[in-house]
Amino acid sequence: MAVIEDRDKYLAGWTREMLIIWREKIERFGIIRSGALHSSLDSEIRGNAAGSVVEFAFIRYGVYQAYGVGFGYMRDNAGYLPFLDPEYRREHKLDIPRRVGPAWGGGLTSGNPRKRRDWLHP
Repeated sequence: MAVIEDRDKYLAGWTREMLIIWREKIERFGIIRSGALHSSLDSEIRGNAAGSVVEFAFIRYGVYQAYGVGFGYMRDNAGYLPFLDPEYRREHKLDIPRRVGPAWGGGLTSGNPRKRRDWLHP
């Protein structure tokens, strides 16, 4: 029984530390405008004497931030995105900071193309 209790304590500690690490990385990368991703991180440990499963959960938005993708990114476009071309960005004024979100409360874009902010992987 002591081995199982030790394993359970280890898993609980490891899971808790992973959540701390991910929250710190989210803060470091500045992915915290609304705090939704930060507060959505959760975990669950399921198992029995034969083994355990650790499951982490967070809002899907977090994956888009980690990989630097979002609107306009499709599975089969081979990485070609016209709005990343510097000339296209100048032509369509995407290189200028602009308001996002509702007119009464949105923030400003940077005017720079989206980049990876990989909080998820080591």
